[in-house]
Amino acid sequence: IVGIETPNGVVMGGDSFCGSVHMAETIVGTKVAQRAGWLFGVAGSSRVANLMEHVFKWPKPPRVLAEGDAVRLARTMEKLLGKDELSHETDKDDGQKGIAAEMLIAARGRIYLVASDLAVFRSSHGYMAIGCGAPYALGALAALPATLPAKDRALAALEAAGRHSSAVRGPFYVVEG
Repeated sequence: IVGIETPNGVVMGGDSFCGSVHMAETIVGTKVAQRAGWLFGVAGSSRVANLMEHVFKWPKPPRVLAEGDAVRLARTMEKLLGKDELSHETDKDDGQKGIAAEMLIAARGRIYLVASDLAVFRSSHGYMAIGCGAPYALGALAALPATLPAKDRALAALEAAGRHSSAVRGPFYVVEG
């Protein structure tokens, strides 16, 4: 999953691979979606993606998306995922919660990563990537000219990840918002 911040909003793209390298299935649809003014992409559990797309009640995005807003949204997500047993303690000694996925969430031109331990952060580079192809996609995003349209950069980054990771496959999808 890749996300690029632009002056006009966010472009987010994802692949269609679902499964493991031993039992591969290409899903129909995408790991990225748009709901209630938010863009999101999920790497990890397909069940998390299903719930975020079809069950989670996305709030109206704030006028300016700040880190605190993203942290509160992540906590709300964890409550839903916990009900579906997709939330877990990351360390039995400290009771810290985690989820069975990583997510990119975006609204109002800003992208935040929600890590599997529910840590939330925003990159200073203006782009982010998650999933097993992230290192390849990030390298491509760094090397591609920023003057290239964001949709083209996203697709090129996904194609680079697909070339170098056996668990990234097309078709690739891009959403803008």
